[in-house]
Amino acid sequence: MMFGAKPLYTVVVCQDLGFTIMHSPTKDGAEGLFEGAIKSEQVECAAWYDSNFVLQNAYSRVAARLRPEGVPDDTPLEELEISRRLYNCLRCEGHETVGDVRRKMRDGGRYGTKGDAYLLTIPNFGRLCLQQWKEAVR
Repeated sequence: MMFGAKPLYTVVVCQDLGFTIMHSPTKDGAEGLFEGAIKSEQVECAAWYDSNFVLQNAYSRVAARLRPEGVPDDTPLEELEISRRLYNCLRCEGHETVGDVRRKMRDGGRYGTKGDAYLLTIPNFGRLCLQQWKEAVR
């Protein structure tokens, strides 16, 4: 960096096989651009660098998808934001916590089914309940 030159912070955003490069004269401005970019549904990845082009923070939608599920196993079903129908289906099967459901999905339930297939064997548990379950335990 030359003497007297102001630092320039850089934000790189990739979406739809293209890149957008934005610059900010302040660190706070770069952080704001970065935060705004990762809130967009179309952004696949983003990163921001300091004036020496050293990586400060990065985000990848793929990495965000690979994060472990956020709801702890000991969470009671009552605390989830789910419909009464979904709640009743799970309770009728004897599940009281998120961990109970996950264990049954992993170990196998009705007819030896595992994973999503197990949930779909529960009476009155359909595709909408499955979608709601996945969103609730993300």
